[in-house]
Amino acid sequence: MLEEAPANFDGHILDLDGKWVLPGLVDAHVHSWGNAGPTFQEQQMLPTTGTAKRMLYSGVSAFLDLASPEDYILNLRNRQRSRGFLGVDLYAAGGPLTHPNGHGTQYPGSSTRTATSPREARQRMDSLAARQPDVAKLISNPNNDRYPSTGCATMEAGIEPPQTHELTTVVHAETWAAMRQ
Repeated sequence: MLEEAPANFDGHILDLDGKWVLPGLVDAHVHSWGNAGPTFQEQQMLPTTGTAKRMLYSGVSAFLDLASPEDYILNLRNRQRSRGFLGVDLYAAGGPLTHPNGHGTQYPGSSTRTATSPREARQRMDSLAARQPDVAKLISNPNNDRYPSTGCATMEAGIEPPQTHELTTVVHAETWAAMRQ
């Protein structure tokens, strides 16, 4: 049933009879920098701003970036929050913690933090927390033939600083074994 708009209403009224209205969608795992455009041609590689426009067009009103270069994505996020220019809400992890030569280090411009000991993991994640990301990301790939993985003690130590700084922690795990670990 259509109600009359208040007398002082100055907005645009849409007739949505027979249509669907959905809340904005949230994509909780995005690699927003360097995505190929709609036709997947090399010359269409999109920066985060291009990805954000396409996501908004598709109904995504917020996303969590888990793999863009740290300075780039955190600076863009900060500008977006102060100016609101992307049209979507951008959340970002910054650089993930992984093993030297581990998954994530193979990408050009990667901002991964690497650690081989619990002490190093705490230091790397304290430095990330100082950048005030929205979440902290760690990468665990035990039994992966392509990339070495951070051991359990180092991984556990890497989770401590984000918890101390009240950051949500997410873990990239490729197998059920990695998830159980």
